[in-house]
Amino acid sequence: MAIITQDYFCPKIGMASEFRVMLPETASGAITDADSTLFLLSPEGESGLNWITSTKLKVLCDRYRTAAVLIPCLQGCYTDMALGYQFYQSLRYVREYIRTYLRGIPVDNRKMAIAGVSVGGTAAIRWAMDEPELFSAAASLSGMYSPDREPEGWFTEDRLENLYGDTQNRRSVWDSFIGDCLEVSSGRFYIFSSREDRDYDRAVEIAESIGSEAEFVTADGISDWKTWSDRLSDFMAWWKEETV
Repeated sequence: MAIITQDYFCPKIGMASEFRVMLPETASGAITDADSTLFLLSPEGESGLNWITSTKLKVLCDRYRTAAVLIPCLQGCYTDMALGYQFYQSLRYVREYIRTYLRGIPVDNRKMAIAGVSVGGTAAIRWAMDEPELFSAAASLSGMYSPDREPEGWFTEDRLENLYGDTQNRRSVWDSFIGDCLEVSSGRFYIFSSREDRDYDRAVEIAESIGSEAEFVTADGISDWKTWSDRLSDFMAWWKEETV
């Protein structure tokens, strides 16, 4: 398994950060050139290591000659925080950094896709909508779309306020997001949510709002990393236009 850990200074948040890159290998184990790049975003508070330890990512990278860029979520949830740092801008900066310093990884228009779980799924759709010329496909797996949710678990009231602002602002964040989904006119969006996932109803609404550019997939039960590994496999086949 060929993995690069890149430590760098991110000017968007004014601090040190890191990301990992998994490179494709041949059957003999030799590193090979990547034809495309998949950005992978994680659930709230996670570093991205679960993509390596809990999914079929290595097999998929090798099969599709794809480099995977794993960007930690940690505390910022890939948002430009209402009370904090511009983590969404730092996410987008990673592509600029790769283009400058890791030139063997394809980050040209249409050679990239992006996928994420929970808040990572929301950020994946957000970035693909903001810059549709960059990504040939985007996937949200069990996306956490509700900034106006009640405090629960990891999402304490303080965290929700830091991320999205007060109650009124949280609702406006959702309204703005769904409004942008209604205006999507190009792209390919893979939306997955199990029926017992917290934001299932909003996943349905987002897929309906995006319309013909969205592929909506669902399953019984509640999602876990086994589920997301299987859906990642399906998404990459769909991205590469194979039959799932």
